[in-house]
Amino acid sequence: VVALGVAILFIVFGFVSSSLATTKESMSRLYGTVQVGDPLLFETSPSGFIHFYDESLADQVIEILNEDPRVLGYKKEITFSGLVGSLRGVTLLSATAYEPDNPVEDFGDLIVEGDPLTDATTDDRGRNRTIIVGRELANSLNPKREIEEGEDHWKTTILANTFFGSMNSATMEVQGVFKFNDLEMEGQLGFIPLSYAQRFLSVPDKIEKLVIETNNIDAAPE
Repeated sequence: VVALGVAILFIVFGFVSSSLATTKESMSRLYGTVQVGDPLLFETSPSGFIHFYDESLADQVIEILNEDPRVLGYKKEITFSGLVGSLRGVTLLSATAYEPDNPVEDFGDLIVEGDPLTDATTDDRGRNRTIIVGRELANSLNPKREIEEGEDHWKTTILANTFFGSMNSATMEVQGVFKFNDLEMEGQLGFIPLSYAQRFLSVPDKIEKLVIETNNIDAAPE
């Protein structure tokens, strides 16, 4: 009985350890191992865009990061909340905007339909109005993945408040659909190109944070 109890304990411990490792990996993929941002981003629950800062300042930080051998890569990011909708209805959107083809993360291995974001996709006005969404979100917006005649991808509409407080909306081309190990997050997550998010939110040349990947996630706080 004691041996069986010990064996069960090891199995449970192994399962918990594996779950924690998976969670840590997932969180590091979403949030990086280190973030660089305005103190307001970390000390309070900032409203609006008060914690955004000039992209030129981020470029100065990048010059320092390039000299640190522990840094594997970095990407500029903006996150915002809004709504996303289709003819079937409207739901919450938790959006992250980043530079496609960046050296840190493009979520390409999570794509189950279509393709990851890329800098090569632009419309006739030079705007990269593409988005990749979680599978659960895609199922709620367009379960049959119906595509309008003459189009290569299906489309959805996003809505969010801009820097000036007004509501903006945009029709986005769904470039891909990704899976995630958290179904609740999969039902709200969407990723769009940074260049278009800056334009959409009326925050040209500003970012929210630098997301940095280091060679040791556990030593990141050092």
